[in-house]
Amino acid sequence: MTPSIHTVNRVIARGQGKESDSPPATIVDRVASRLMALHPPTWAAIALALLITLVATYGDAVTSAATTFTLFYILALAIGTWFVAPFMGYMVSALAVLGETIASLFTSQQTFSVWFLAWNDVVDLLLYVGAVQVLWALRLRLEREVLAREDALGQLRHAERLTTIGKLASGLAHEIGTPLNVISGRAELIVSGTLSADALKHSAQIVIEQTERVSVIIRQLLDFSRRGGTKVTRTDLTDLVDTTALLLAPIAAKARVIIACSGAHVEANLNRPEIQQVITNLLTNAIHAMPEGGSVEVETSVESTRPPGRRGSTAQPYAVVRVHDHGTGIAPEVLPKVFDPFFTTKDLGRGTGLGLSVAYGIIRDHKGWLTIDTKLSEGTTVTLHVPQ
Repeated sequence: MTPSIHTVNRVIARGQGKESDSPPATIVDRVASRLMALHPPTWAAIALALLITLVATYGDAVTSAATTFTLFYILALAIGTWFVAPFMGYMVSALAVLGETIASLFTSQQTFSVWFLAWNDVVDLLLYVGAVQVLWALRLRLEREVLAREDALGQLRHAERLTTIGKLASGLAHEIGTPLNVISGRAELIVSGTLSADALKHSAQIVIEQTERVSVIIRQLLDFSRRGGTKVTRTDLTDLVDTTALLLAPIAAKARVIIACSGAHVEANLNRPEIQQVITNLLTNAIHAMPEGGSVEVETSVESTRPPGRRGSTAQPYAVVRVHDHGTGIAPEVLPKVFDPFFTTKDLGRGTGLGLSVAYGIIRDHKGWLTIDTKLSEGTTVTLHVPQ
């Protein structure tokens, strides 16, 4: 009887979030996060704040709904404070108090005493100034939390990259050792003084070639180990995939795995070190998923699509990298946890449990997403989408 095959095809990570068991964010958290993501021009924020202040003053003058227009004043100072600076909030506060006073003096049918107007103005001004202080303190706190989170993610990614470097260095020891042996042997021949002029020149040329070979390997490791930051540049994604596959070739050969790259030539706006880290993690996982050896196919392409869960959005071109292995696959009960930090199914010492978690964060920061299509005992395909 043929054993049943469990098939799973679902989105694991996307640009807007990740499935998890963590509690949902509160409404305040969601609103604050959305506001932090907005970056309107300063002139537009100032103009909108002043316009709302004028409208509120006019409404305060022609109606008796003073409380309602007080809320409009607070909205205006909130826009000025949040998107410009506290001084704009204070300016709106002063204009609001001035407008309320003018409305009370020249448009109301009632006669107000000077003391009443002064008391009313002081109370309103304290209310507005307090609102400015609270809003600006909230914004500063959110900015600090965002910076702390970005720094923590950067440290996590760098730590995982250094861990990967250790694995790569171990796999490349033979790759570097071979040219070093050649260099040593040729150097001994040169020192012996038994070579003819032509043979001496030929040996020196071989030493130069092998030295350049070692330099290329070391330079690739150094480039990979550097922190990438968050800046993106126009990058040849196809060349990046080929370079990463070449870097991992010794590790793959040791596991009797062949990495085959194919597909169209693709360019995209990327952070090269970070995307190389993602591809390295995916290829390393694919190699580990085939203990009996085999082949890993890596394909690059361009697709016009829209992010998962955004039915109303228009399709746009995305750079795509597919990594397919013929390994053991992922069990359905394990699949929802593969991007959780420190979760790993590998033996002790073979995995930190951070690789896919870091990869998820990097792709999310690139406004992209990852999908996994897996079948037990047949293999896994991980697809990476990033905007072009």
